[in-house]
Amino acid sequence: MADPAPAPVADAPWPPPPPQEALSCPRCKQKVEVRPEVQTCACGLRFTLRAGPMLDSSLAPPAPDEHTKPIRVKSDGLFLRMAGELSPTFIALGALDPIIGHIQMDATKIAYKAIYTVAIWRRIPIASAISFVLLLLPFEVLSLVLLVSTREPAMLFFTAPMTLLTVWVGWQIFKVQAHWARVVAPKVSLRVRFDRPGRRRVRFHDELLRRCGIAPGPMP
Repeated sequence: MADPAPAPVADAPWPPPPPQEALSCPRCKQKVEVRPEVQTCACGLRFTLRAGPMLDSSLAPPAPDEHTKPIRVKSDGLFLRMAGELSPTFIALGALDPIIGHIQMDATKIAYKAIYTVAIWRRIPIASAISFVLLLLPFEVLSLVLLVSTREPAMLFFTAPMTLLTVWVGWQIFKVQAHWARVVAPKVSLRVRFDRPGRRRVRFHDELLRRCGIAPGPMP
């Protein structure tokens, strides 16, 4: 008696269902919906969550232009500096060398067409805030005390620049804050800080959406 024919194997669905992270708040991981506008999670985080090509089949990333220069941003990691990059075909994140901080040692890459969602948000950089409160702010207070106690006009040459620096740094830390992007693919996700250098902040945000085929939108 012949063996029965094996049952046909159903094809795996494509695209595969999105990971839970793709539809979650970047801070508390609570499930949220994809929206084009800025939304506020129950944890208080304001962010945008946009559907990528893997979640919305109507999106078509533009054809890569090899003549387009990559957009690179840098940030401080736990032990090493990190570098994010928007290339013509993918977004990447990797660690920089610990000696001069300019040579990328490795990188994780995600093609734009493989992205489920793009989340954008801001948060106060904790390490920078601690340094501001413990180092820069005490020097500013000391300079003001010396100015008032000595009443020396020459102290203005030290106090005025110190005050301007303190105000500018405090504004950057507590008002502008650190900008983050999270992109989620089938097997990997990246969290890229993109506010350094500051002149590339808006360009990085707009280009990330454009290269994913997503319509322009607000940045939290």
